[in-house]
Amino acid sequence: MNSENTVLFSVEAGVARITLNRPVSRNAMDLELARRLHRVLEDAAGDDQVQVLLLAGNGRLFCSGGDLRSIAATQDRGALLRELVSSAHGAVRVLAGLDKPVVAAVQGSAAGAGLSLALVSDVVLAAPRTSFITAYTAVGLTPDCGQSWLLPRVVGLGRALDLTLNPVKVSSEAARAMGIVKPYRAGGIAAAAGPPSCNPARIRACVGTRPSPGSAQVWLRRRLRCASESRGRNNRPDGSHNSDRGLDRLFRCRGAVSRVREIQENHRRMLQCVTQ
Repeated sequence: MNSENTVLFSVEAGVARITLNRPVSRNAMDLELARRLHRVLEDAAGDDQVQVLLLAGNGRLFCSGGDLRSIAATQDRGALLRELVSSAHGAVRVLAGLDKPVVAAVQGSAAGAGLSLALVSDVVLAAPRTSFITAYTAVGLTPDCGQSWLLPRVVGLGRALDLTLNPVKVSSEAARAMGIVKPYRAGGIAAAAGPPSCNPARIRACVGTRPSPGSAQVWLRRRLRCASESRGRNNRPDGSHNSDRGLDRLFRCRGAVSRVREIQENHRRMLQCVTQ
């Protein structure tokens, strides 16, 4: 697939529709998609004609997170991961710096980085059978794309810790109760049953006017931007990343998945002991 087709971009009546377009791969974020998403978001941010951004995913799923298959298939996994994370974080930083409202239309599942895109959005619309999952620790990785910073501020520290250490699927109803799904009201009627159509008027109705400079969402985004800029301290002087060894072990060890599950079970038992 041409890299330009990994993320579709169009503007109509002030609404920029940005669609992740790798349906066969469940819109998993590989390097090409992450780079394209970053560029498209920068274009939308600098376009005065764009008043609202709509994030969507083509196919059954919104976004299944990072493309682990592409990472496993490359020889220098650490280098690929650094480039992928850099582009993905760049996209999240653009979203964090926007003064334009962002609507995420989520269907199927938002996992890993897909959940992060939902968390940084102003309005999240989800179909009834949609699920949300942190996903990272299920494959032996730590959360990125701002998730470890955003999730506690949306659902609370204790619940965020539980969802991270025990990455279970959260239904759209439960996500709405937690504050992950942010419903909107149109004409006095609650309208959060499913993702919106591409009708620009309906998208604008989700968010009304632009968020004011002092709004909670703008404050949250600015704090996220500051936090993400400090991530550089996790890199080593030689330019390598702390996750390099972990990735090699993850893909090299046949019992990696079993080991991860064992760690998760230990965390679950520890949490039970603490709460009893």
